[in-house]
Amino acid sequence: MDIKAIRDQIPITQSITYMNTGWTCPVFTPVAEAIRSQIQFEMEQGAATLAGIARSEEALARLRQALASFFNAGVEELMPTQNTTAGLNMVAGGLAWREGDGLVTCSLEHPSVLGMAHGLRNRFGVNLRIVQLNSLDDTETILAKFDEAIIPGTRLVAISHVQYSCGLRMPVEEIISLAHQRGAQVVLDGAQAAGQMAVDLTTMGVDYYSMPGQKWLLGPGGTGVLYVRQNLIADLQPVAGSYRSVASWEADGTVTFKDQALEKLLAGTASTALQCGLEAGVGILAGLGMAAVEQRHLALSNRMKDRLAAMPGVQLTCPVDPARSSGLVTIAVGGIEPSDFVERLYREDDIAIRAVLHPDGVRLCTAFFNTEDEIDEAADAVKRVLDTMQ
Repeated sequence: MDIKAIRDQIPITQSITYMNTGWTCPVFTPVAEAIRSQIQFEMEQGAATLAGIARSEEALARLRQALASFFNAGVEELMPTQNTTAGLNMVAGGLAWREGDGLVTCSLEHPSVLGMAHGLRNRFGVNLRIVQLNSLDDTETILAKFDEAIIPGTRLVAISHVQYSCGLRMPVEEIISLAHQRGAQVVLDGAQAAGQMAVDLTTMGVDYYSMPGQKWLLGPGGTGVLYVRQNLIADLQPVAGSYRSVASWEADGTVTFKDQALEKLLAGTASTALQCGLEAGVGILAGLGMAAVEQRHLALSNRMKDRLAAMPGVQLTCPVDPARSSGLVTIAVGGIEPSDFVERLYREDDIAIRAVLHPDGVRLCTAFFNTEDEIDEAADAVKRVLDTMQ
């Protein structure tokens, strides 16, 4: 992997050390050019002319084919969305809930998952069970806790593939198998997994998988992807009716809804320009190969953990075992307010990271485009800030 050539396509790396891909990736030149090219076309020839409509349809078809190849899924099983949360709520709102149906999630989840789960409990009387996890729990402990939580009557298990606050890679295939054995379906939040590691949706056996475009998939904000297993599409109902959900309508006002097309879940018009940007981002990763990308994420992550673990006043809150790890390195910083810590690193060292909650601390993302020198410099900056703030 030619890291210099890759960084030449990321202008921000020339001025700061960017370690916040888990929030939003830096803009790659090919992604910006793809967006700019579509906007230029729309300026000159119009988005809703015959030529513009045909171009948008072609762009959407290309994107869906690229996603299908990248994630090993059927084209009809994948649909571009606005973001991860939109996809999660399409699933949650599209199921026919009955009072007493069970939903299982866990305490480490992002507010998008927890908010969705609590909303279902409040609206439909769903029996919500929250598995209490520690960020350092091993696989056996995690599976034992889910084994206890997924009881008869559980309708849905909703968890993250990789936990945002600690980088814990969940044993999702085992949890999916356990859920299916007990008649439950599984929706995964792929925000910190898709594009960071190889994700084979068919082999995984997951029912629903929602992911963002703007994080590890290298796309722009306002993009995402929802996967729904083919045999479940017909049962998932639109959260809100829109022209995208209607197959036909008559002069007397009656309508026929779409059945087998995921498009029925969309609420309105999407940006073709942003979809072109997402296609470009996925293309970059496909060209590099996800095996190589994942390997580099983990190698840089391990280097960062080794440096930070040796520092007084630093406690790793992320797993060390490579099988449970990711490119998210999280630490507790000795009682220092995490937001103050983040501000100091950015203001004094031009290093972009973020604060996280539960477990509280700061998160440094080691993306494939980061360098070994950046890892060492960031570790040195952490030590210096700790020394001056404690």
